[in-house]
Amino acid sequence: MCATVGTVILIAVGNASARAARARLSFEKWHAILLIYVGVALSFVHQLAGPDLAGHCLLQVVWALLYTHVFGLLVRHRVITPIMQAAQHRMRVVAIVAEGPGVVSIEVEGQHLTELEAESGQFFRWRFLGHHPDARPVRDHPLHSRTGPDPDLRARSTDQLLFRRALDEIARSRGARVHYLLGDDTGCLPTAALVRLVPNLAERDVYMCGPPRMTDAIRVSLPKAGLADDDIHEERFTF
Repeated sequence: MCATVGTVILIAVGNASARAARARLSFEKWHAILLIYVGVALSFVHQLAGPDLAGHCLLQVVWALLYTHVFGLLVRHRVITPIMQAAQHRMRVVAIVAEGPGVVSIEVEGQHLTELEAESGQFFRWRFLGHHPDARPVRDHPLHSRTGPDPDLRARSTDQLLFRRALDEIARSRGARVHYLLGDDTGCLPTAALVRLVPNLAERDVYMCGPPRMTDAIRVSLPKAGLADDDIHEERFTF
């Protein structure tokens, strides 16, 4: 019975994690599904009673210790560490600034923040508790950036261009060019268009960061422009 119920739970969680199902679930709802732990626990009970371990006391103890170690790691990194960090840094939201349609910047302050060793480009998952503060303007603050000669950004329309003023200022100060490619059609990124924007493209290293459809389209175009795989550096952002 334990094996049957555990298997059903693991299959259900697997189905909920499939791309088609994940597209209909928010990350928070998907992350709240903790049935995977129940399925593993039921499977563990079944394993102790199974033919490979039943009657072998030493093997049962070793197997139980392995599970105990994993459980301890889960408690440490999912419960203890977040609580300790919350108590140490005491972070709170001080401002919410609208940057564009459906996009906001959240300004957070706290204590001992240098110990986080956070740098621009790093990825954090935040869980906000309590009520949101009223949005209010905040002062512009420095942006750390790594730029190449011709960074390319995508947006469907001009009102969706985020941080345009800051990007243009960075480009001017460093002698770079920023090309804003508007539209949601990846067909605007064929080889001819890329070469037109950057005539000596084959002599450069290309750094890509974006959703899979966009980077897939560029991945097809770049080799046709004469770039080798070693010249293409990619970082994808997707759940």
